[in-house]
Amino acid sequence: MNSELLQDLKEIWANAEKLKKMPHFNFNEANTKEVIIKKVLEFLGWRIESGEMSMEFPVSTEKGTISIDYALILNGEPKVIVECKSLSKKLGDAESMQVMKYAFYSNIRWSILTNGKEWIVSNSEYKEEFFRFDLSKPSENISNIKLLSKESLEDGALINNFEDSYTAQVIARFLKENKGKLTREIHNEDKKLNMETINRIWNYIKIENPDINKEEGDKTKKPKQTGFPIEIYADYKGTRYDAKLLEDGKVIYNGKEYPSPSGASAPVVAPSSSRNGWTFWKLKENDKLIKTIQSKIISEVPKVLFMKKLNQNQREMIEKLKTLASSIGPDVGCREVQHYMGLGYTPKNYKDKLNIASFNHRKKGLKVDIRIPYEKLQNKNALLYSPENPAGFAWWNGEITIARIYTIEDLENILPALKEAYELLKSRYE
Repeated sequence: MNSELLQDLKEIWANAEKLKKMPHFNFNEANTKEVIIKKVLEFLGWRIESGEMSMEFPVSTEKGTISIDYALILNGEPKVIVECKSLSKKLGDAESMQVMKYAFYSNIRWSILTNGKEWIVSNSEYKEEFFRFDLSKPSENISNIKLLSKESLEDGALINNFEDSYTAQVIARFLKENKGKLTREIHNEDKKLNMETINRIWNYIKIENPDINKEEGDKTKKPKQTGFPIEIYADYKGTRYDAKLLEDGKVIYNGKEYPSPSGASAPVVAPSSSRNGWTFWKLKENDKLIKTIQSKIISEVPKVLFMKKLNQNQREMIEKLKTLASSIGPDVGCREVQHYMGLGYTPKNYKDKLNIASFNHRKKGLKVDIRIPYEKLQNKNALLYSPENPAGFAWWNGEITIARIYTIEDLENILPALKEAYELLKSRYE
């Protein structure tokens, strides 16, 4: 099959290169599908007329149902979904992750994102990218390309190769991460072997994440680990609740998407108030709180999402706050994430920034959570404490004061309290 398939793929790309030179031909998405993508799938054994390839196939998303370009079907069941882009469209990790999520929500094992030239193949069950290949260089990628054939899916070659490759990566990673422990165990097993010799011989052994499916000359890119969605759970009043944590901090629980871990805790603890989701849910993998990976999730959320959700007045207040940050303290900075902005500093003996205050967008004004209770502040005013906004006791070490500000003048009015909160927090940690 290799030689015939290789020749077919070369002809597809040669024809695409010829069409690219024609002044009136546009490789938009529709033409890319017709000239390149559909033909590749057909040469891999997938035929629309046989019911093995379906166009505009409905898939599930966190917001409902959408149509995806192709589904590859075996025995009446969709096995692969294919999302197509125009030839000129640059593919990114975010787009690939999104298509994999479509497959995940639809209980379809495989997803492909392609612009005709670049193909990204992922496994939604493992939440892992398997491989990428460049169609303009088919001879370098042929061993993995043929895994997408109808025959390979029928006989299990695709999933078997993926699981072998994934297992090999886990083993290689384990050997790398546990070198010290393993060399000591080798020494304990045979005391005649000294540690210096064991370490020297170990270094001769090439340990890397292998692609065991590669044939000689094959330069298919190795899979890139994504890790999301992550399986999480919560134990509440003797009952276990399972959910999935997405890369943007959202949570899928009981088939519904929630904007945050805290939001997802609400239906679990109802009619009680929602909990701090970062300390409510745990990682199924190791039973640790999901708070242990919070920084990883926050770092992957585009900062622009926060500002997009603000009205003009809120944006002006946020910009003003940024300019005031340095007046609060020399090591104070702002960090924007999905739905709030944190005003914090980094103590010398604390690896992450401590929030002095966070500013959550709401319909009116900005809701301010100051991380010191009202009773401990000398700079008290009506904005920080009123019947509508009493001092609360939740979240951060049980200490929080809630305020709501509507104007830049309000913001400047609470500046003394922010400075005092900064000094109190700083003295606590330094």
